[in-house]
Amino acid sequence: MKRTQILYFFALVLCPLFAVGQDTLSPLPKADNAIYGTLDNGLNYIIHPIPQQKTEYRLVLNVGSLQERDDEQGYAHFLEHMLFNGSDDFPGRQAIDTLQRLGYRFGRDINAYTTYERTVYELSLLDQSQQNLAITILANFLGKAHLNTEDIEKEKRIVIQEIKDFGTASVFNKKKLEGSQHAHRLPISSIENIKVLDAKRLKAFYKQWYSPSLATIIITGNVNPTEAIQQIETSFSSFKGNSTLMRSQSWDTFSPSFDNALEIVNTSDTRTNKVEIIRFNSAPFLSTKEGFKEHTIAQLYKQWLSKKLRQAKTHTSAHSTWYLPNKNEDVIEITAKTKEELSTRIHLVASVLNTMSLKGIHKEELEAYKQHLLNQSAISTEEDAYFLANNYIDQVVVNSHYLTDRHKIQLLEEILSTITANDLVVKHENTWSVDRQNLYLCTVNSNIFSIHSIQELNDSWNEGKTKTLLFKDKKEKKKQERTQGSFHWKTMPPIVKSNDNAVVKEHIYNHIGVTELTLANGLRIGIKPTHATDNNIILTVFTRNGLNLIQEQEQKYYQDASYFIDSAWIHGLTKDGYLQVGADREVSTLVSLSNEATIVNTSSRLGHIRDMFEWTYRKMYDYIEPKEDFNEYIQESIVSLEHEPIPSTLLNNPSIQLSHQIEEYKKGTPFIQEELNTIADWQKVKLESFFELYQQTFANLDQVYILISGNFNVEDIKAESIAYFGSLVTTPHTSYLKENNKPKAQINDIKRVSIPSADVERTEATLVFNGSINPTLKESILAQMVRELFDNKFLQLSREKEGLVYSPSSSIDVAIYPTPKTSVSLYFSAALSDIEKLENLAKEVIQSIQTRPISTKDLDQMKLAVLNNKQLHLTESSTYQWIEKLREVQLNFGSLKDFNDYENILNSITPKDVLNTANSIFDKNNYGVFLVTPK
Repeated sequence: MKRTQILYFFALVLCPLFAVGQDTLSPLPKADNAIYGTLDNGLNYIIHPIPQQKTEYRLVLNVGSLQERDDEQGYAHFLEHMLFNGSDDFPGRQAIDTLQRLGYRFGRDINAYTTYERTVYELSLLDQSQQNLAITILANFLGKAHLNTEDIEKEKRIVIQEIKDFGTASVFNKKKLEGSQHAHRLPISSIENIKVLDAKRLKAFYKQWYSPSLATIIITGNVNPTEAIQQIETSFSSFKGNSTLMRSQSWDTFSPSFDNALEIVNTSDTRTNKVEIIRFNSAPFLSTKEGFKEHTIAQLYKQWLSKKLRQAKTHTSAHSTWYLPNKNEDVIEITAKTKEELSTRIHLVASVLNTMSLKGIHKEELEAYKQHLLNQSAISTEEDAYFLANNYIDQVVVNSHYLTDRHKIQLLEEILSTITANDLVVKHENTWSVDRQNLYLCTVNSNIFSIHSIQELNDSWNEGKTKTLLFKDKKEKKKQERTQGSFHWKTMPPIVKSNDNAVVKEHIYNHIGVTELTLANGLRIGIKPTHATDNNIILTVFTRNGLNLIQEQEQKYYQDASYFIDSAWIHGLTKDGYLQVGADREVSTLVSLSNEATIVNTSSRLGHIRDMFEWTYRKMYDYIEPKEDFNEYIQESIVSLEHEPIPSTLLNNPSIQLSHQIEEYKKGTPFIQEELNTIADWQKVKLESFFELYQQTFANLDQVYILISGNFNVEDIKAESIAYFGSLVTTPHTSYLKENNKPKAQINDIKRVSIPSADVERTEATLVFNGSINPTLKESILAQMVRELFDNKFLQLSREKEGLVYSPSSSIDVAIYPTPKTSVSLYFSAALSDIEKLENLAKEVIQSIQTRPISTKDLDQMKLAVLNNKQLHLTESSTYQWIEKLREVQLNFGSLKDFNDYENILNSITPKDVLNTANSIFDKNNYGVFLVTPK
């Protein structure tokens, strides 16, 4: 059971992370590859090798903010920060510097976070030879930290900025924690507590709680277990344990109580009012078979509850989410447009719950739920080191045992037969007994209607809980269903295939493992085999032709072209038959039509090569247009013109408004498409025009490229590619060609936009620098490297030196086709009074990287980081990622040649190249400043 921490403020991270929850000592089956051990001093370790390039390392401590005394609030989280500031074997920031010299990045590969009950340190490395280095660093974190006074004072400024960024916990989250010790132990603490943090007490906290008796080392992925165990013993055995410390100290700690079980948040940004009815119920620990049975009962109960609410037409949704180690948050969510509607729905929900208590569940219904649960269970052959590591963290911290898919299914088959109807009734009484107190969280727009007291909600509930209902299934017309698997392609209309060897050129890109065919008709086909452990094969056909083939003033009539082209079905099948065959054979196609490209993407998840080729070919050349759906859509659109349009509340959101202005500034064109506001406009929207354009985009075959990736035999793919696409013929077409306007003269200008918002407590700033770039892969790599350089230097100045921000970040948009350009965006939150200073710091950084060449040492480090990132994302098992990257490269550069030579191109980059690119993508006199400020 993977438990997801939903209160975002529970996990304080050096870079955003996701916290999850599972146990080390349990009778449930362990994964076959997992190795468990304990040193004499009490330190535990879990090692789980899998055949993957990367290795994940975790130091997990069963210590969080719940272990703090009143005079230690904030210490657990503050310690997490401090441990990166120096230790015996790595003085200063040498641990981070050492890893960064190897190409790893803080935040991506090096991270940490703190919650109520855990502190976790993370390293993600690519080279198994660095295993001893990783274990040594984690050992220094556990027992060799320096905690110098000077570093503590510096870190105070940084943590205070983090607290300011965090702002105030939401009203609803505060309410949920009411009456519990968690309400007074937020991991992030407060500015006041950090200011008075005492160095001596911090060291005492470290000595008391950073004990092997509360520590676990987790290593997953590419690991040598024998060497790892020896290295763990060498690095950690000297630390002294404390047998009085309990790893379970935070398990049964959350028990909220509410003096007033109603909380109302008023807003004007909603069209319906919402009431969440909440119960906090015991969450079973997944550490024994009995715990697994309780978990399985909860899954069956979820199906039962959802069906009954649906049968009664309550128009509500129910969900259950792990909240804190010992509690689930069970929620029934009700929306309403009038007070009467809300009262009726609350009344109806209570009646449903009462009926379930009185009538129970029929045996046949329970068996159907059991079968559905079994049908939804599948064994995944794909294992991921990151996923494994985080599941073992849950096991260590909150006693939620990690189970492989195989073990889950085996346990399900064993446990399901022992679950009775009474088990679900007991679960229902423990969860939604109508006589227990509800917590009501209400999001209310008073312009719709108001909620004045808890009494009016309880009155509706109490009246409804005395009623019983008669549940009726909706009668559905019986469909003439075709037996799954009875479909055969030979029954379909024939298509023309090529029997000749249509290949005029074959080229192998050795470094990226791609075989490229050029056919006699001009079509090029790239074939990339992978070692993926799943069966998925992906075929994508694409071209730079798209909406750019028609005049700009006509493009507004093609806004829905992608949808209707994608909705076409294959000739020889009905629409329903097409959907059924796709579902049965797990094959699907998605068509995307944009200004810069048209893409047809087909996936065969069962790995059936013929399905993939047949489906793609017929979706492109032998299809039926969805005329009935299109005509209905046009008629509805024309009718809607008679009504006053309801403005979207999203467009009133200041952050969304600003994001639209930022996009317009980057692109130099309006972000929101022109609306069709008249009957005449809608009458110009023609389905046949959509499909004429679709055919035109792929008419010139020498402008079309096909990519195929998956775990397959290359020769099989070659043969099918030639058979299906070798007989295609280029058909000439006329197209609209945009004029090559001369670039406008550069005008020095600083655009400033500021929008007030009641939703922010601190000014959120985005600085955007538009620039230019040469249309080459090398320039694209350089632009990314310069952005990284800018990011690092701004972080050093704004956070480490000035203490004005906590987590500034940047991103870069690199467009190569059709017009080479870049946009660097810098993001940070700060006091409004500091914005001007931070803007000047950004320009100071730009001045520096435009005038001072990067050192060879730093450049080599950046090159390693680039390679590490590429290796992390483009492994030999990542079919989807290869398709995405190769398509991006081909669309941008028209060839895979440079990408095949990636490492040589990367290594050819010089400090002067970096300097030149910094000058082309940044202009200190021409940029935009976009602010969302507190109202």
